[in-house]
Parts: sequence; structure tokens; C-alpha cells
Amino acid sequence: MIRQVKMRNFFVFVNLMLFLAISFSAICAQNLSGTIADAQTGEPLPGVNVVVGGTFTGTSSDDDGSFSLNADFTDGPVTLIFSHIGYNMERMNIEAPAGNLQVSMQPRRVGGSELVVSASRRTETIMESPVTIEKLDTRQVRDLASPDLYTGLAHLKGIDLNTSSMLFTTVNTRGFNSAKPERIIQLNDYVDTQIPSLSFTAGNLNGISELDIESVEIIHGPASALYGANAFNGVINVLSKDPFEYRGLSAQLRGGERSLFDGSLRYAGTTLNDRLAFKINATHFQADDWEADSDDVHFTSQNPGGSPAGYDAVNVYGDIELDFPGDPQFAAIPADLRDAMGVVYMPGYREVDLIHDNTARNTRLNGSVHYLLNDRLKASYEYRFATGSATYQSTSRYRFEDFRLNTHRAELTGDDFMLRAYTIGDDSGDTYDLNFTGVNMNVPLVQQYVQNYATAFGAALQGGQTQDEAHQFARNQISGIILVPGTDEFENARDEVRSNPDNVIGGGSGFAVSSRINHAEGQYNLALGGVADVIAGASYRQYYLNSDGTLFNDEPGDESIFNYEYGFYGQAGRSFLDDKLNLLAAGRYDDFQNFDSKFSPRLSAVYSLGDSRQHNIRLSWQNAFRSPTQLDQYIDLDLGPLVLYGNIGDGFDGFTIPSVQAFSASVASGSPDPTLLEQISLNPLEVEQVRTFEAGYKGLFGDLYADVSVYFSRYEDFIGAVRFYGNEDGSLPDLSTGQGRATQVWTNATQTVSSSGLSLGLNYYYSSPLRFSATYTYSHLDMEDVDDDIIPAFNTPEHKYSLGLHGQPLNQLNYSFNYRWVQEHDYEMPFAEGVVPTYWVIDAQANYRFPDYNTTVKIGGQNLTNHRHIQTYAAPTIGRMVYLSFIYEM
Repeated sequence: MIRQVKMRNFFVFVNLMLFLAISFSAICAQNLSGTIADAQTGEPLPGVNVVVGGTFTGTSSDDDGSFSLNADFTDGPVTLIFSHIGYNMERMNIEAPAGNLQVSMQPRRVGGSELVVSASRRTETIMESPVTIEKLDTRQVRDLASPDLYTGLAHLKGIDLNTSSMLFTTVNTRGFNSAKPERIIQLNDYVDTQIPSLSFTAGNLNGISELDIESVEIIHGPASALYGANAFNGVINVLSKDPFEYRGLSAQLRGGERSLFDGSLRYAGTTLNDRLAFKINATHFQADDWEADSDDVHFTSQNPGGSPAGYDAVNVYGDIELDFPGDPQFAAIPADLRDAMGVVYMPGYREVDLIHDNTARNTRLNGSVHYLLNDRLKASYEYRFATGSATYQSTSRYRFEDFRLNTHRAELTGDDFMLRAYTIGDDSGDTYDLNFTGVNMNVPLVQQYVQNYATAFGAALQGGQTQDEAHQFARNQISGIILVPGTDEFENARDEVRSNPDNVIGGGSGFAVSSRINHAEGQYNLALGGVADVIAGASYRQYYLNSDGTLFNDEPGDESIFNYEYGFYGQAGRSFLDDKLNLLAAGRYDDFQNFDSKFSPRLSAVYSLGDSRQHNIRLSWQNAFRSPTQLDQYIDLDLGPLVLYGNIGDGFDGFTIPSVQAFSASVASGSPDPTLLEQISLNPLEVEQVRTFEAGYKGLFGDLYADVSVYFSRYEDFIGAVRFYGNEDGSLPDLSTGQGRATQVWTNATQTVSSSGLSLGLNYYYSSPLRFSATYTYSHLDMEDVDDDIIPAFNTPEHKYSLGLHGQPLNQLNYSFNYRWVQEHDYEMPFAEGVVPTYWVIDAQANYRFPDYNTTVKIGGQNLTNHRHIQTYAAPTIGRMVYLSFIYEM
């Protein structure tokens, strides 16, 4: 029924577009045509964007550099704007229709003149942007050595990556790096791409096809003043190609190591006298995924690594802890034998065995229609569908099987306003928790395992063996009790557990999640006659969360958990001193269902020096905020050794000590050590805030382009996790009765957390065949004066850098080479805590275009030397990926 409603709505919209096309097709238009060439070589330039200034009317040049479009001369002359990757923008004033225009474009050696729209929600050059921002155009995206967009962003300054699996790569900026990026928002054409049930974006699973990407803009640092909650440490905005300007057929086929297959198709065209445009995209990716196989000791383990009694290994699941001295269920075993055995861990199962088919898959389908109501008013509708299978890491390792996302977007855009509404819905498909899968496969075997282990261990001791030898003997004697991967018994037990959504100890490991976000926003731009340029906007968002009790604190059959937030924002800017000084002031007011309202201001100044404004100094001060994620607010998930609760009620009382797990064992034994106790009281969550001061410089020194920024941030009410011993209802547990659980909730730090950093980017043009690039990033977290029990999860190296070479040695040949070095750093997540060792990576690619066949051949390699490394602790080890691709464009 839901699908029928969606399809009916789609056809209603299409019929409306056709009606509008007929109603407005009578327009006053004349023809303009001509050719575009490189000013230095005289070679024709295909793919140049040609737009009538102040309108949505546009096209792109053909393979021979020719173009034609309709322009309305009713109100007098028009201005044609020509833009192309790697060339300076050109403008041409046209008095009347013309059929043989000759346009020459000058190559651009280094950056600085690119236009960006995300920094101030208005068009400006990247050189004069008031904040730190990076931009990749469509050619730079194509020249990335990685087969995945987000992995390819790693060579940019200030970017930190997290790879949970091949398709789950997430991006962070300015510290507090995480596989679940909660302090940065990712947008596709200004549409939030987060998975509603998880409150963050899952890499490019729901992203734009590489063939359809026009540019990628990355804001470093706070942006809540214009983008609202959670634009806390940055914004990533991926902008797609307008079908009016990028028409025709594009296709890509890529294959490589690890059985990589990646195919994409894009087609865009216009009709109804170029008033109606449409495009379709289809993408399918699959490859053998990286494997997480760490034998490191998990932070919950009571035994050290390599212990003959077993230990809790990070990437082994089902290694259940058997606390013989402390757990009352083992009281029937003689006390002296229990004390001798101590804590024992059952053998568990590796990730590759529990997943069975470790293939990363992703299929994306996208279609849109766009109609010009007139030259300055455009209506559009878009539908996106994505499905895939990949492994994700957060509170556990999760296998997403046939996970699905649906996005609908409708938009009305004028030359001075925008109205947009979209909805995102997810469906967990056959998703399951790897830890619960292993645990619940072993739970039915515990009783038999304990009996046989105790018997074998006792016999070994009586035979004169040491305790370590007795443990080894017992494990060898009863190894047949544990299920063997590949057998029918193993397969049946695994499938039974995975298909059961009763996500508790002794139950199943599946999820039944289906959530939705509804979002509406509008913006109006107003020029106040030389006084100021003003932007005003508003947004409203609804969350509907449903997990049938498998993830949130809802129950099977309950109505969805409902949550909302809304905000209003404004910005005013003005130039002084002959346009050398640009001042901007922005602010946003937001209100939330569960939290107090917040105001987020931003003040910035950019001063331009030089005859061609080639030196730009910027200063900014921003106060940003982030609301706790939906998981922080509503999660209810039992991980076995630890239970996770949301924290928006009355807070929690409990006990905290250095080791929650050791304390749990002492409570279970009925003899908690009072010297270890510290009573705590945690308030319910509040909105987190950051105040950031930033200074930066962008400038040109001949053929050298430099971009440097320094920032200082102070976090108030910093949100982090706290582990303690407590009750589900938040009350203080009664230790005399063994009441309570090892618990983790999210709360606010009571003290200020500070961070600072520096980023530097250099690009030098030596010649067309040889260009140099270098980046350096410094990140520092100051926690010396913070004595809260909070886990900050900064997860960011203090130093990292990259060195690159790229160029065009032949007319149709491009190449890029990049070396990247990342320093060792601590990594903390609810699932596991450990150290990410220092690593280095070499990526390279080369592509050659055959213009007679409209085809480009590309060979690329990620981590060419196969330097095995991890980016996220307890996540897969990443190796080499070499591939060959063919790209056809017509």
C-alpha cells in the first residue's frame, strides 16, 4: 500500500510538470550559438558550461567545442557566462541573437578563482570565503586515485577518515573523529544524507554517482549559524550536475582487485523547447570486503591476551566470559576448583565466518525532472533509492544486509529564493549484530561447556599439571562442543540467530529498524540597495524512529518515537574600503523538543590585498551547537557486558570505579569492594556548544597557491560517554542484592574541553606536466584540567601530512600521485578502545582520453605498496586496491 501511494504521488507530480510545461511553453526566445577553444592551443573545449547570467538557462559545449542555447532578449542584452574546469571564468555581453560566437578561455594554473556556494550560502570565490573551505570539481573527482569518493578525500588537509568496511568510509574534520560522524553533516544538493535510525551518514551508500558529481565543497569548522544543529565541526556538500547544463550519456565500467566490479550510467536531456530537463543515474558496486581480524584484547576482558583460559578478543564474537569464582550460577562447583579456574572465556567465532558472504554491495538509482517556469524560476523533483550490504562499527560491529534508503525531494528555486522539502526513510533489511550473533550461538552450549571444562580442568590439576597447563588441557578436551564454521550445525545456528530480532542475551541478533526524517526549509536573498546583502531562512525537521525494541526504547507494535526541531537564520554582509574589506554577520535560533533553545552567531571579516586581490586574510568567531543524536537520546541496547541507555529523562545515579567489569564481577559475587566505589549522579543530556576563533590566509605568489588556517575551540557541555554501575530506571542500585548493571550513557562534561589546530595547503605550478601539492595538519586536544569520567573520543592524530604530484604531460593524458602519512593515535568507541598505529599510504592514477571514441581509460591504485593498516581501531585492515576503468561520454 505504501509503495502504491508513493508511485501515485510520483505520477501526480509528473502530470503537474507536463501541465506546467504546456502552460509556459510560449516564451520569447532567440538562438545563440558558437564555439569555445583554449586560448593558448586553439583546441576546441568540450564540456564548457554556458549560462545566461541571472537565469537558469544553460547548456554545455559539445566534443567539437560548439554550443547553442535559447536566450530571451525581451529586456535587452544578455550576458553569457563560460566556466570550465581548469580555466578562468569568461563573460560575454551579447546585444542581440548571434550564430557564430567565438570564445577563448585562458587556462588557470593554480587555484583561487573557483566559485563556492556552501560557505556563506551565496556564490563567492574560494579565495574570499570567510571560513576554511575546500573544493573539488568534477575533473578532480575523476582524478582521485581511490575507487570511492570519500576515501579519495583523505589527501586534503584537515580530513580524517574512518573505514568500518569498504563501503562504510566516513569523513571528519577538526578532531573528535569517529566511525559515526556526529559533529559534521553531509549533504547532497543540500539534502541531509544521514540514515535516520543511526543519526549519521554512512559514507557514500546513499550518495551521488561519480558521473553526476559537479563539485564537492568541504567546510572546516563550525557552521551552525547557517546549517543548524550538528554542523559542529564541518559540512560536506556534494553538488550534482544540472541536466540543463550537463546533457548527454555517460557510462563507466571499472574492475580490479578483490573482485571489484563498479558500473555507472548517467543520461540527461531536455525537451519542450529546453524548458523541461530530466536525468537518470544508476550505479552498482561490489567487491570482496576488507576483513576485521584483530586478536587484540577487548577493554572488557578480565584476562590478558594469550591467556590459556581464553580472553575477550576484539574481533572474535561469542567468547563468553565465565566468571567461576564470582558468578552465583556456578555455585554447585566446589569453591576451591572455582577459585583455581578463575575467569574463563569460551572460544568464539571470527567475523568472516559469521558474515559468510563478505561481499560489499551497493546499488543506487536516481531520477529527477526539472522545469523552467520562466528563466528565473525552476521547479524540480528527485527520487533516490539505495540498497546495499556492508559492515559498520559503532557500539558493536553490525552487518547491514540489503539495507534500504528512499529519498524524495521537491524544490522550487528562484534567482532570490528557495523552497525545499524532502523525506528520507530507511529499512534495516536483514541487518544483524555480529557480537550478539556469536554470543547467542554459544549461549545454548554454556551449560555443557562449563560441566566438561570443570571436569577436565580438575582432572588435569589432580594429575599434577599447573593451572595454565590445566586450562590448555581443558580447552583441548572440549573443543568439539563449540560449533565448527562450515558445518551444517554452524550454518543453521547462525541463520536462526541472525533472523531473530529479539536482540538480548539468549535471543537473536537481528534488527527491525524503519525510521524516517521529514525536512522542510526556505531561504530568501535580499540586496538592500548598497546597504547590505541579506539572507533569511527557516527550517523544520521531524524524526520518526521505529525499531520494535531492537535498538531504541520502543516496544514491538508501539507507534514511532516522535521528535522535532526547527530554526530560523539570517545573514547580512557589506563591503568597505573599495570592496577590500568584507564583513559578514550571521545568526541562527533553534528550538528542540527535548532541549532548551539555542542561538548560534558567526562574525567574520575578509580583507583583500594586491592588484588582483591575490592576498586574502580572514578572521572569524563562531558559536555553534549540536543536539544529542537520536541514539544518544533513545538508545536501549544490551551488549552483554555493557548495556547502553539514552539519557533524556531524569538522569542516572550509580557507582563508578576504574573498571566497571571488575566491579560487576565483585557485585555478582556478593562482595563488592567498598574502597573502589564512587557514587555519581549524571544529569540528563543538554545541547553541546563550541566557541571557535579562526584566522586564515589564502594567497597567490606567482605560481604558488597557499591556504593556511589556525583555530582555537572551547567546548561547553561536551557530550561523551560515561561507564558506571547502575539501574535501568536511573536509580542508585542496591549492591547488597546484586542489583544493577554495567551501564554506559551519554552525558555532558561539567568542565570546558579545549582543542586547537593548524592546517596548511600548498599548490605549486611548475609546468603543465608537473604540479606539486603538500598539506600538513596539526590537531591537539587539551584535557589536562578535565577530571570528568567522560570519554572524549578525540581519535585524531596530532600530526599528519601528504605530498602530491599531478599534471598533464600530454594533451589527453592526466596523472596524479599522492603520499600520505598519519601519526599513531588513541582511538575510543563504545565497541572497542585501542591504538591506531602510524601508517603511510601511496595512491596513484593515470587516465588517457581518446576523443575520437569519446572514451577515457583510467588505471588507478589505492595503497599501491599494500601497506597493511587500520584507520579505525577494531575495524578491517586495509590493503591494496588496483583497478582499470573505462569512461564513455557523449
